[in-house]
Amino acid sequence: MTWRKNSFPVPILYSVATRPLAKVFMAAIPAQPAPSAVLVFHGMGQQVRFETLSDLASTILDEAEARGGTVTGVHIRLAPKGDTPGEFLARAEIAWADENGERHEAHVYEAYWAPLTEGKVGYWDTIRFLLEAGWNGLRCSLLSGKWSFDRWVFGGFKSMAVTRGTPLALVLVLLMLGFTVAVIAMGAAALAAIAKSVASPFSCGLWRTILNTMYAQITGPWVCAGNWLQSLLHGGAGQPLWKMADASQQQPWWVYLLTTAAWLALVGLAFFLRYFLVEYVGDVAGYLAAYKASKFDDLRGAIQKVGLDAARLVYYGNKPEPDAAKPPAEAAVPSWVPAYENIVFVSHSLGTVLAYDTLNAIFNMENTGNPPGAPNRAVERTRALITFGSPLDKSAFIFRAQFNRDTQVGRLREMMACAIQPLITDYAFRHDPARPHPGPRWINLWSPLDVVSGSLGYYDDPAQVPSPASLVENITDPACTIPFYAHVQYWNGKLLRRTVYDQLI
Repeated sequence: MTWRKNSFPVPILYSVATRPLAKVFMAAIPAQPAPSAVLVFHGMGQQVRFETLSDLASTILDEAEARGGTVTGVHIRLAPKGDTPGEFLARAEIAWADENGERHEAHVYEAYWAPLTEGKVGYWDTIRFLLEAGWNGLRCSLLSGKWSFDRWVFGGFKSMAVTRGTPLALVLVLLMLGFTVAVIAMGAAALAAIAKSVASPFSCGLWRTILNTMYAQITGPWVCAGNWLQSLLHGGAGQPLWKMADASQQQPWWVYLLTTAAWLALVGLAFFLRYFLVEYVGDVAGYLAAYKASKFDDLRGAIQKVGLDAARLVYYGNKPEPDAAKPPAEAAVPSWVPAYENIVFVSHSLGTVLAYDTLNAIFNMENTGNPPGAPNRAVERTRALITFGSPLDKSAFIFRAQFNRDTQVGRLREMMACAIQPLITDYAFRHDPARPHPGPRWINLWSPLDVVSGSLGYYDDPAQVPSPASLVENITDPACTIPFYAHVQYWNGKLLRRTVYDQLI
């Protein structure tokens, strides 16, 4: 049996609320010692509830079978949410025996935040965000001439190198934005012109007006560009080489055919890019733009609450609830969540930013709640932070680290912003096999063909390497072979499933 992507049927996840769990799967899960917990964070876009959870659980079982193991059971468990009557917390309990007969169990949870961004970030919000981000990036690389920027990590401002391809990538992004805005404006102008010139929708001149308008909009820029080039080469002397025929006169049918096809293709591409910007990049804008005062601060807070609520359940759900005034339904949660000693964060795309913020928040909660000198048990219990397709390098370079460092206020602001991120303030919060209780490994999968992802070198100190094992492990995924689409190809490759599986055995 192979547990392929999406092999967990989503309807089963909903049906367990009304059926005995034993009827969902015939195979019973034998008693397993010390189950691990996996908390998965989905990426940007219109994600479906439980889809990412199902994909990840399936990849773990796929890897178990690929290594000669045997799946011994799959269970879906529910517990009521005390603060929301009628809603439930769900997890997938998966169990397997490896090739040596040793039994393993993992409980997979999901931090699901997709509905929070629906309809909250508009087209112009996204355009404005990307324009500001692109300008900030160019100002700190190409325009500054330094090919580096300063970032506060591990106790001081450290110089971080900017790759030579970064300015070109930023320019291409800005050109893409300009193209999208221009073509959408072109389509709107065409519709306005047609509306003004046509008295009746059944007029015989309607189609002539439409075709001539499309013809003028397609040929006009090329004619102007050709004449400009001629003027540049010949000093403006002579008659224009290219002339556009009068748009009010009828053109040959093949001219209309070509120009109409080109017009429709451009407008279709522009509206596709608009949809992509709003539905996908808009999520990034809504979350990351809150690094300064903006209307998205509440949205980012709501998304972070989803991640923190899920993490608090995994880390602290086993503790008895001391408040007797809480609803009785909450009493089911502590007994429902084991005291996990091996916790793995797995995150994709924008979810990696949320996972990063969530893990930092958990470490801060443990630090501030402990007496001085007490060990940080959250660090000890966290086995790994696995990120793939992550924009965290862009977040560090463009979106969050571009405070005005020319003033003391700007430098102090960045110091304070980074101080609440333990993962970049002290290597004690990272993996070190020399310690009795090493912290989490940070493994980052990325691809040069994935324009969203990148190597996360900005999250290490280039001048201080206490232990090579403490650094972010940046690994290029060979499964990502198609430009742009590479952003989702991690799920289909073997590297991701091997990486996650290794942290559970």
